[in-house]
Amino acid sequence: MTLKTYIILILILISCNTQKNSVLRIASASSLRPVLEELIITFSKLEQVKIELITASSGKLASQIEVGAPYDIFFSANKKYSTYVKAKLHLKDSIKTFAKGKLALLVSKKKNTHCNLLQALKQQNIKRIAIANPKLAPYGMASLELFQNLSIKATLSSKIVYGENISQVNQFLKSNAVDAGLTAFSTLKSIGFKEEYYKYEIPASLHQPIFNTTLILSKNTTQHTQAEKFVSYLQTTPAKRILVSYGYDVSK
Repeated sequence: MTLKTYIILILILISCNTQKNSVLRIASASSLRPVLEELIITFSKLEQVKIELITASSGKLASQIEVGAPYDIFFSANKKYSTYVKAKLHLKDSIKTFAKGKLALLVSKKKNTHCNLLQALKQQNIKRIAIANPKLAPYGMASLELFQNLSIKATLSSKIVYGENISQVNQFLKSNAVDAGLTAFSTLKSIGFKEEYYKYEIPASLHQPIFNTTLILSKNTTQHTQAEKFVSYLQTTPAKRILVSYGYDVSK
């Protein structure tokens, strides 16, 4: 299905919804899905609003928004794509950073003994390492920066398997299609990995910061007001507590 066809289908579905103004549509990076699902539940207890969550890579969502996808808030896993969308759509709303993400390495216990990060990545019996597509996903870009900073990018190039986004990387890991993978630390709480993988939290110094941002897109007054309330909710103590529980850094 082409991108244009996909957008047309979204528009048709929305036009058939007689209560379209009561639905707040959030377009979010896949890495944020687990924590946003919980934040939406808690926010909905405070505000009578129906929220629809659509997830994909930040880059793919930016392309959809550029050609008219009817979303109300854009959650990107970095500032690059939110800045691009703001400029393309000439939006007046500001881009807001609400948390910093963390990168995690998972290595199959069947393929490796527990060792330090560099040794884990260089193990010869690690044949396939999954990362998100760096052209579309900020966590993919961070993964390549990690390899570069550890001086192992050339060594690992033939082992890399690209997922379209973090969700697909996690699917590769859960199905044992790969021996290791770099994923969002925030997703480990909900994706059901038990004891089959060694887990490494990647030091933030080994890649550029993963700033998670929001950008309000809606020009509809009602939707814009609800969007502002949700974005503001992210700065509250209960919301920050949820973000921290998923491994996000909410410090300034």
